Amino acid sequence: MPLSDASFTKIFCLEAFFFFEDQEKVLREMLRVATPGGEVFLIFGLHKDYPEGLSAVEEIRLPVHIRSSAEYQDMLRRTGWSEVRAETFIRRREPGEKTDVHDRALFLYGRKPTVAKRVAGL
Repeated sequence: MPLSDASFTKIFCLEAFFFFEDQEKVLREMLRVATPGGEVFLIFGLHKDYPEGLSAVEEIRLPVHIRSSAEYQDMLRRTGWSEVRAETFIRRREPGEKTDVHDRALFLYGRKPTVAKRVAGL
């Protein structure tokens, strides 16, 4: 992103993260532009923990990259985010009401560490 380091205190990505081909690269770039202590919020309906919602993939007609909550959390940690957590929001439907991908949204959270981690041997 053509932005300076530490530009944002909050980064919010709604229903788009699954479109990024190199999701780890995107998370590292988000980390770069986040201030120390800055937060990232990701929320989307397409994830492996909700297989019923994956029927929407055919309707999108674009490449998507879908993982489980555990895989996303691991990826956030690997790319430098701390305090990582996930929560699933479930929309309750009336009997007979049609379900869709938004019925089980995955929310992911991470915080940029305020102190850089020391490299072993230095």
